[in-house]
Amino acid sequence: MIRASVQTIHILGGGIAGLACAYYAKQKFPQSRVILYEAAARPGGRAFSCRDKGWNIELDNAAHGILGANREVLRFYRGKENVRRIPFYDFADKKLSCNPFRFCRHILLSVFNTPAEKISARCLWRVAAALFPFMPRQTRLFYSQNNLTPDLIASFLPYVDELKTGWKLQQAVGEKQIEKLCFNRGEILVGKNDKIVSALDSRAYQRIFGGEVFDYNRIVNVFYRVSTRLWLPGEKGVLGLVNAKADWIFAGKNTLVVTISDFHGEIGDKTEFARRIWLEINALRNQTPFFLPDYRIRDYKYATIAQDKKNNAKRPQNCRTKYTNMVLAGDWTLKNYPCCLNGAVLSARRAVKALF
Repeated sequence: MIRASVQTIHILGGGIAGLACAYYAKQKFPQSRVILYEAAARPGGRAFSCRDKGWNIELDNAAHGILGANREVLRFYRGKENVRRIPFYDFADKKLSCNPFRFCRHILLSVFNTPAEKISARCLWRVAAALFPFMPRQTRLFYSQNNLTPDLIASFLPYVDELKTGWKLQQAVGEKQIEKLCFNRGEILVGKNDKIVSALDSRAYQRIFGGEVFDYNRIVNVFYRVSTRLWLPGEKGVLGLVNAKADWIFAGKNTLVVTISDFHGEIGDKTEFARRIWLEINALRNQTPFFLPDYRIRDYKYATIAQDKKNNAKRPQNCRTKYTNMVLAGDWTLKNYPCCLNGAVLSARRAVKALF
């Protein structure tokens, strides 16, 4: 039996929400001991980077974009790659445009990972308010370039007193108050003055604590290994694709990354899947590829909850739980807000504010 220290803040889940909880906990309670438990081998959730052994380069676990209006997460992001006017290429009319209002539906699909016509009206109003006024500073897009661990995750780690990776929560014991946390690697007794923040994803939370069952939308990323940074129409490092198989392209020094939001169907043969998208990319560059470069496919079947009216209504009303010593964090817990990095940080600030 492992005994936890008195006045300890236990954070369950080491994604961005959990990491941000550590930061806010240290700001509010600097004398408290912050312990973060993460089931995976490293913190970050879907937002980390690590060395790909086959390619021998740093590679993001998933491509991420942060708008200028996402000020909460931008406080912690050190990346510099950004574009003020996002170019879009429409395969239907084969034209390039930097007018975001023309492609509102495409942008909303990317923000919510949900088709525009299905998005909860309350969520739409929340985003409109966050983006107002619609100025370049608000709509500027920062995008990851295989830099998420050094440029985002590393910002939070100094506020974690103890990081326990490989610790998967199996059970929480207690009625009105959680008294013991049971992990695959041991048990933690929760002291009377200790507090708990659950920053688990919605599926893990439901498995342990019960509650609502959500529908989920999928995201697929395809990473292509390239020898040099490829030119794209619009001459930016990012390009939105409309009426195409892919939704976004991010060009880096060693990689070209494709994002497909709300993906449906089956990938099937991975090589053929990667080839079809590669042909599409080269078509917009007016080139015929002679070979398919090495690739990696990341398939996130539970990337986000579906952010339609039905699923938005299932989200918690606030961060309180039935336990007096535990509160909630995580982008899925922030009702009427898109599931994104900024939502994760906002939820963390709300959760820590509710402690004590």
